[in-house]
Amino acid sequence: MRFSLRVKSWVLFASIMPVLVALLVSAMSASKSVDQLNQERLIALRDVKQARVLELFERYKRNLKAVAFTAKAELYEYDSDRFHETMTVLNHELEFYDIFIVNPSGDIVYTVARESDYQTNLLNGPYAASGLGKLFASIKQGADFAAQDFTPYAPSNNEPAAFIGEPITVDGQTWMVATQMSIDGINSLMNLRSGMGETGETYLVGSDFRMRSDSYLDPEGHSIKASFAGTIEKNGVTSDAVKKALSGESGFEVVIDYNGNPVLSAYAPIEVYGFRWAVLAEIDEAEALIPVYQLLQLNGGVLIGALLAGLIAL
Repeated sequence: MRFSLRVKSWVLFASIMPVLVALLVSAMSASKSVDQLNQERLIALRDVKQARVLELFERYKRNLKAVAFTAKAELYEYDSDRFHETMTVLNHELEFYDIFIVNPSGDIVYTVARESDYQTNLLNGPYAASGLGKLFASIKQGADFAAQDFTPYAPSNNEPAAFIGEPITVDGQTWMVATQMSIDGINSLMNLRSGMGETGETYLVGSDFRMRSDSYLDPEGHSIKASFAGTIEKNGVTSDAVKKALSGESGFEVVIDYNGNPVLSAYAPIEVYGFRWAVLAEIDEAEALIPVYQLLQLNGGVLIGALLAGLIAL
């Protein structure tokens, strides 16, 4: 009887082992396939967002040229009411936050929004050291196009603002037409999340480790506004992926994100008007591996079922 039981046990063991090996091979193969799929998906998302951001900023540059062309034509036959109406329409239609006209002496002679910078001087006034002031300095030194990255701008409630500008010639003198970019266009693009699950997101980070688009997972603590109003430690992103992207590398790896969670991260640098940002596409590792966990559970159920069937047959 004992010998018979021993034989049956060996038969059961011999029967179960191939099943176990097959299940392990299946799980390893599926895990590898899921890893590859996640990597390809995130890299594709990263590359698409990178291309779309570059297209957006190229469009802003073309829109600035349209504003400059219109402003130059209007200034020759200046009518303040008509000029303001035209610029207001352009500001809205071309998706800017504000439009500025600056004379050769540095006086801001016109803005659509008419904030506290209106009628101040960009050479010796209160905003000479601001992003707009630095923009005017570049144009005055002979640049055909200039840009300033996001920094807090006092006239706009000290919220982050970025500017682009170009010169126009009026009566033989060089003036500047500039626009203050709206963050809405950037956020609309980066927050498109089709097919990204619950924790997937794409976002931008500047060379100062502050946000250049609002986070989907933490819109309060990691928005553009919050990152400039707060600290880099609490409201910026200093992950390995960001550091590598800002150093010029593109890649894919598991990193710890700004929430302290392990994430799959596809990262790359992006050059915007001469300054470097990082573009990232990420998803929590736990969510990315859900299909593997589900397969392991299924395989475990199959193995347990096979064991039970074998034991009943003994």
